[in-house]
Amino acid sequence: MLLAVAALSCALSRGTASAAAPPASLARAPPHEMRLVPSSHALSRLSTEVLTFARPTDRHCTMLRPPRTRAARVAMASRPARSERQGLLDSELLQYLWPRQGALGAKLRIVIALLLLLVAKMYVVRVPFIFKAALDSLASPTASRLDAAGFMVLYGLSRAIYTLLQEGRYLVFSPVGQNALRRFVRDAFDHVQTLDSGWLSTQSTGQLSRVFARGVRGMNALLRLLVFNVVPTGIEAILVVSLLGRRYGLAYLAASMVAIGSFVAWSLAVVELRVKLLIQLNTYDNMIFTRFFNALTNNEAVRSFTNEKHEVRQYDGLLGTIEDLSVRDVKTISLLNAGQALIFSSGLAIMMAISARRVLAGQLTIGDVVAINGILLQLQQPLTSLAYTYQEIRQSLTDLKQMLQLLRHQPSVVSNESAPDIVIADGRVVFSDVSFSYGSILRNVSFEIPARSRTAIVGTSGSGKSTILKLILRLYDPDSGTVSIDGQDIQRVSITSLRQQLGLVPQDTILFDESMLYNLRYGNMSATDDDAIRVAKQVGLDETAAKMPDGYNTRVGERGMTISGGERQRVAIARALLKDPPLMLYDEPTSALDSVTESSVQEVIDAASANRTSIVVAHKLSLIQDADYIMVMKNGTLVETGTHDTLLCLNGTYHNLWAKQSRDVGQMSGPLYCDLIDRLAPSERRLEDPRSVVESGWLW
Repeated sequence: MLLAVAALSCALSRGTASAAAPPASLARAPPHEMRLVPSSHALSRLSTEVLTFARPTDRHCTMLRPPRTRAARVAMASRPARSERQGLLDSELLQYLWPRQGALGAKLRIVIALLLLLVAKMYVVRVPFIFKAALDSLASPTASRLDAAGFMVLYGLSRAIYTLLQEGRYLVFSPVGQNALRRFVRDAFDHVQTLDSGWLSTQSTGQLSRVFARGVRGMNALLRLLVFNVVPTGIEAILVVSLLGRRYGLAYLAASMVAIGSFVAWSLAVVELRVKLLIQLNTYDNMIFTRFFNALTNNEAVRSFTNEKHEVRQYDGLLGTIEDLSVRDVKTISLLNAGQALIFSSGLAIMMAISARRVLAGQLTIGDVVAINGILLQLQQPLTSLAYTYQEIRQSLTDLKQMLQLLRHQPSVVSNESAPDIVIADGRVVFSDVSFSYGSILRNVSFEIPARSRTAIVGTSGSGKSTILKLILRLYDPDSGTVSIDGQDIQRVSITSLRQQLGLVPQDTILFDESMLYNLRYGNMSATDDDAIRVAKQVGLDETAAKMPDGYNTRVGERGMTISGGERQRVAIARALLKDPPLMLYDEPTSALDSVTESSVQEVIDAASANRTSIVVAHKLSLIQDADYIMVMKNGTLVETGTHDTLLCLNGTYHNLWAKQSRDVGQMSGPLYCDLIDRLAPSERRLEDPRSVVESGWLW
């Protein structure tokens, strides 16, 4: 069975093209179909927050293990892609149906299903000959009525037994197929969770959802069609041809082989023509799905600019193209059906003509003619559906190819499964000569953030501020240099244990379309509801929950848009605090808030930062002027460091940034004031200033 599956898939994979499913009236409904397709917004949740809060388990993603080093990953990326034959027939897929180890029950079910299939097909091709015996018995003057009645009863029982064998095969194999599909979808979704958030942000959520959905459908269809359609039809055709040749001679053998061969050849040729149409249909299907998804996602912009009619026109234009292609597709189907009917009817007519001559010559009985006619008509339906089966398999292989391309995209950050857990007691962060070049650039950055201090990182856009946080979270790995926390190189520890001890408050918090309580507990799924509510009260969410219909159990809507931006930021702070992390990271948490909300959220941040190390990336300098230390980034380098007062007196980058945002820079950086600051803090100057190199080092 598996060899037959592999052989057919190999033949099909040489020319795979995308194809849409046949009309419902022409395709048999799949038995026991499992639908495990994530909604479009599920993939959009694969953000920095998911990677921070949720554990990206590695144990299920065994099918695609990435190289350990950056050089190896680059080398792998430069290799030519494997052929579809390798990609679709190797252990990546077959291991789900026939695992290398264990799963004895599943393997036993497959063997039993194969035996039932073989017995059923051997049985069904003999059913017409039982009917032949009954007719011959009725036509014979010497046969008793009891014999004729017995053959008729046996004919009816044979049909019933064949049906039972078929359903038994479905019942035996379906649990295996559904379990294989479940494990494939689970592993695929698990792998997507490990992909870089930066890469995911560059992809179309709608397109990723479509690829994932089609991959699931392709795997389901491949299992169903190969096991329940292709292999049974092939076995039945071979049995019919051999039985006709053995019973009635070479004339019937040749006629049946020519008829079946011509039928299959015509079907495959027309399907190839149809596939070209369906490639275009799939392309426009992707476009119309993306248009619909974008219109819903940006509905506020559509309405505010009164572009509803524009969106409808764009959508209708795509629908018009799909309409034209669909009409052409229907014509192709009609051509396919007409050709199949003509070929099969011609073959049947030829064999009936041969049979008529032999009946007149006394070589065959009327029962033989009925048996030949019955066995051919019995084969017509599976042969007719074989064309659509072939088309669906082609589509399934293409869908799986796209899915496997997604699965073969490896994350740049690879977790070492055998690495020890990190232990963060104080939260001292050290960057040692770190360089990084992806999106933004860091060049030879070195600094140390003391334990339990509040440090701010400021600078112009694109200077590398947020990149520092991403390196601490190990969303990226540096090209060179090391990042350590409490003396432990974060690349040598478990990535899961690292992220579990870091709290992140992003610039724009995106919530799940679940209850507020669920979003709060997302920071620590092992926390109780009471724990989550207690932390929510600490950040001032109690009043918000009191105004909601179901309190903390009220759903917050898609992306959390039913609550205000300030409330979403409070939820982000609360769920980070629920982890009770020793190190908190804030990535411009108030940049999108109004001044009143910003002030209240800032108070919450100040309270949350007590007795733990906190690193704040900020654009508004007024919010971080009380920080213990301030680092100033410019063009990927650390140019200044110190407190607010000392940095103002340097008349450098920080001074210029402050001057653009504040009016009191003059009196804060006067000569007498700065001279006093200079004496009190000689080590807090521009890093390129030689006076800043003191005996104890140039950093704090």
